Amino acid sequence: MRRKRALQKTATIAYSAGRSAIATAELSAAAGQVIARRMALGVSALADPLGADHAEFGRMVPEKVDALTSASTAMAKVSLAMVGESARRSADDAMQASRAMVDLALCRSPAAFMAIQNRLAQSWLTQSYAQSIALWATGLRFHEAAMAPYHRAAIRNARRLSK
Repeated sequence: MRRKRALQKTATIAYSAGRSAIATAELSAAAGQVIARRMALGVSALADPLGADHAEFGRMVPEKVDALTSASTAMAKVSLAMVGESARRSADDAMQASRAMVDLALCRSPAAFMAIQNRLAQSWLTQSYAQSIALWATGLRFHEAAMAPYHRAAIRNARRLSK
């Protein structure tokens, strides 16, 4: 059952990584289109300042502030979740270490001692794998949270400016 859950988590993370890569590529393409269009608007504004698209120029700073604010808020939420997860994992590690100390102290034979050590090693390896998967997933969540507002703004601008 644990292996199935681990495989499901790994598949979910791989899907998330793919989704994130696609969003990053879309963001890059849309940002290039927006920058090119706005550069053209800027050049035409130099030739005809009164006929310039002042509404478009007025959108530039507020949209960046909005995206930065949204990204910061999303990253703060992910960071808080990371702190909670880290605290939970630390408490679990401390509990496991305490249990191990008691189990080792109560050993009555070398065979029992070796069995406990084996169990602890297996548990440690399982936990290490789970924590590495969790860390990877958290990194992806952080990336997605940070990039989503910029992605939305760039896609929206590219569509609007291509009309």
